[in-house]
Amino acid sequence: MNSKIKKIKLCIFLCFATFSYAQKVIDQAYIKCSYHYTELQDTVSRNVLDDYPILLVGERVSKFYSPKTYSNDSLRMTPDGNRKSREELSEAIKIYQATGNDNLITAHIHGTIKYYLYKGYPQSETLTLIDRIADNFYQYEETGYNQLWEMKDSTKTILGYECQKAECEFRGRHWTAWFASEVPVSNGPWKFGGLPGLIMEVYDRGRQYAFTINGLQKTTESITFTMDKQLFRNLEKVERKKMNKMLMNFRRNENSINTAMTGIDFDNGKTAKQLNYDFIERDY
Repeated sequence: MNSKIKKIKLCIFLCFATFSYAQKVIDQAYIKCSYHYTELQDTVSRNVLDDYPILLVGERVSKFYSPKTYSNDSLRMTPDGNRKSREELSEAIKIYQATGNDNLITAHIHGTIKYYLYKGYPQSETLTLIDRIADNFYQYEETGYNQLWEMKDSTKTILGYECQKAECEFRGRHWTAWFASEVPVSNGPWKFGGLPGLIMEVYDRGRQYAFTINGLQKTTESITFTMDKQLFRNLEKVERKKMNKMLMNFRRNENSINTAMTGIDFDNGKTAKQLNYDFIERDY
């Protein structure tokens, strides 16, 4: 085979490889917000999980995600990376079974925030969310997710910005937000937005769920929508409430389901404890 044919075949291979792992650019961000997220996963043991998600805001679209989750998902986009990921997970499970320390499992698998959330995509009034249950991915789109905020007189300083208080009821929870009018971005973490300034902090009554900003900077980073066929090979489109019901069932029985799927006893022969888990949206 001559060198010219080899080059052509190599180009064809690279084109298909690039397409297979493509990221669709849907907007360009002009501001990047970093948050500290805390979640009280078990209301009895008071077990708190955390993460450091990013909000990228563009002129048309915003993206909210966990860099930790994205990093792990990116690793799994290639066969070698996927194999390495499974080997590391297997080793982490052995350590957990021997010591009861699940830090390596948590660090390896993904961030506490496992979903990718897009506001303004594919249409301007649409929110798109992609989440996972075990090794399967689910996606839903919704409109009418905006909050009805009641402004309050209280103020406080966050990250050097004077913030005003606002409150709302949203899908079964009472939320308190602090927004900065000095940052004219009507957006915030998760599904929050609609205030005359960036939401710097928001939490529910009891602080079972809380987002607090810890970084803010200008950026020209691309906002991408993942289209990877290897990673999302089992992607299924569902309705929001159906997804939340499936997620609730999985998270309350996560170890038992994982054991049934993998054949690995995550509880090492002990009776699995069901989490007293209360989902962020209660209207399912």
